[in-house]
Amino acid sequence: VPSAATEGAPTTASMMRILQATAAAAPFTATPAPVITGKAVIGQRLLATTARWTPAATTSAYAWLVDGVPVSGQTSTAYTVRAADAGSVITVAVTGSRSGYDATTQTSEPTATVPTPVVAPFTAAPTPTIAGSPQVGFTLTARAGTWTPWPTFTYAWTRDGVLIGGQTGVTYRVTEQDRGAALAVTVTGTKTGYATTSRTSDAMTVPGATPTPTPTPTPTAAPT
Repeated sequence: VPSAATEGAPTTASMMRILQATAAAAPFTATPAPVITGKAVIGQRLLATTARWTPAATTSAYAWLVDGVPVSGQTSTAYTVRAADAGSVITVAVTGSRSGYDATTQTSEPTATVPTPVVAPFTAAPTPTIAGSPQVGFTLTARAGTWTPWPTFTYAWTRDGVLIGGQTGVTYRVTEQDRGAALAVTVTGTKTGYATTSRTSDAMTVPGATPTPTPTPTPTAAPT
């Protein structure tokens, strides 16, 4: 029968658990915040560096944030600035962990605001032309003309103003479906730093089907 003096007193095992719990709550004595290096410009790579913690963290987890919101999947020490980041600031948070210490998170100072890229117009973006004869079975070729500066081109052929499915090449073969219709091509130029621009050619009309001649009836001689 336990005595009144020992009844309710902590056991050695419970004391050990209390001591372990107390030890687990120990804070790091030095937790410098990470520092971002690199220019916060679209397409540029930023790097996070962290000075040594005391005691040293055994694991360090990173998270990149745009205007304070974590970016999904961006958990390494590097981050490439996206077009969507324009007008925002970027930070990085590091969480250090070590057995016997509280996990601690420190966040870097924000970068400068990511600038919105300046988009300039093309200085020359001529109307395209179509080379070839608009006859069934013939091939038409889009001529983009001379753009300044020179962009990457995409093409879209239309029939009576409606896109022709799958016809996005520089050439187009005229089909039976085109008889009597007007064909045109839209050329779109794209280049980094310039406004995406589209130009549409004049239309070419495909001749309709040649009508079958109606035979002239032979007059019947009147009986005499």
